[in-house]
Amino acid sequence: MRISTSDVRNIIRFVDAAPTGTAAEVFAPSTLGALAGVIGADQADYFEVQRQDRRTTQFTKAYFEDDAPWLDEVIPRISHQNPLGAFKWRPADGPRRMSAVIDCRELRRLDYYRDFLQPARIRARLRVWVWGSAEAAACLTLLRSDQDFTDRDVAKLAVLQPHLAWLRQASVEGTDPRRAAEADLTVREAQVVTLAASGQASKEIGELLSMSPGTVRKHLEHAYRKLNADCRSEAAAWLRSGRSS
Repeated sequence: MRISTSDVRNIIRFVDAAPTGTAAEVFAPSTLGALAGVIGADQADYFEVQRQDRRTTQFTKAYFEDDAPWLDEVIPRISHQNPLGAFKWRPADGPRRMSAVIDCRELRRLDYYRDFLQPARIRARLRVWVWGSAEAAACLTLLRSDQDFTDRDVAKLAVLQPHLAWLRQASVEGTDPRRAAEADLTVREAQVVTLAASGQASKEIGELLSMSPGTVRKHLEHAYRKLNADCRSEAAAWLRSGRSS
């Protein structure tokens, strides 16, 4: 499975703009709306549920919809038939597309389809798990009413999954994983590392700053250590978004 650079750019823009939520609302509706835009979904929601009594402890949607009273009766009765049930998969399984989990003809024979998907006009579902334990699970679900999700959509969500997990953890714990501690660099270290982050090779940096490649590498080593980075790409990510490793 491959992903285009344009999709990666859109993912980076989403991650950079996504705010940290709170323990009471991990993902704001605006964040879920932006996620739906990246994937190309009609609706996105986030929920956390307890295994023992299937009690939902948090539920947020991207877009407001009128409550459907019939759901209160239907969901408890047919939830065990859900191919993407919260406890049937784990974060390590990655994104799951409903059509890849169950054959369409088999799905249509289920009460889950007749009593929930069909009246709700849900054609396709794509879900990813961002946290799980023996007692609870946290999931993000994307919905479409007109067509199935593609391999491209699954790939985008797979790239997004660890970032979404980071955002959830930051919201629950009250910390932002993108907010690294300030690092004090010397002017030379800052010159070298910003040039490296922009794609300049050590030889080119040396020519620009009138220093040997060996001296450039030494400044880079010092800068990496202060930024808690192992390489140029990590240093570049730190400088652009403030995310530490």
